[in-house]
Amino acid sequence: MSLVVYDILGYEVTTLVNESKVPGTYEVVFSGSDLPSGVYFYQLKIGDATGNSERVFSNKKNDTHQIIIY
Repeated sequence: MSLVVYDILGYEVTTLVNESKVPGTYEVVFSGSDLPSGVYFYQLKIGDATGNSERVFSNKKNDTHQIIIY
């Protein structure tokens, strides 16, 4: 399983997860407070399946986004 964050130009900002996981519930904490405000994308890969989404982050310290995947 991997969870990677990209900027609007497609450059990798950070890799949040890059390891095998057993089925279950997981939480990843990501602070974008050191990043400029803007649109960022994340890509979640589980086995051969890939999911992509877009998030808009502001540079507020308490800007929180929750991603729930079933």
